[in-house]
Amino acid sequence: MPSPITAARFELSVDGHSLGSFSELAGIATEVETVDYVPSGESETVFLNRVAGVRKPLSVRLVRFRSANPSIRTWYEAAKVNPGRLPRKVAMHVVDAADKPAARYSLENAWPSRIEIGGLKGNPATSMMETVTMTCEFIRRISV
Repeated sequence: MPSPITAARFELSVDGHSLGSFSELAGIATEVETVDYVPSGESETVFLNRVAGVRKPLSVRLVRFRSANPSIRTWYEAAKVNPGRLPRKVAMHVVDAADKPAARYSLENAWPSRIEIGGLKGNPATSMMETVTMTCEFIRRISV
């Protein structure tokens, strides 16, 4: 049985250029809508069938302290203007506490679909948190 992946941080990059490092993978969500299908006919018994419908895109939510690096925010703003032109292949590296690679994933046709800023309190020592949602067609584990 393979050992579980332990992670200290998650690094995103596109074409070898870093998009940033994240402290938390808040979740990966995927969904296929179901469609109710009732066959027509003269039968006295009606069976309700549920079949797979539209597959919604995958979303990957990552959290970090708000970064001064504007690359994801710039990409997000460009995607709002022209979303069909900007999906890219994004590499996600999972790094363990010993700073060694734990896993590597490829997010195919990915783009930042949501950025949330939060976690700010009245205390100046508190840092703002940034949650970035990457939407992609599929995720593939590449190595480790």
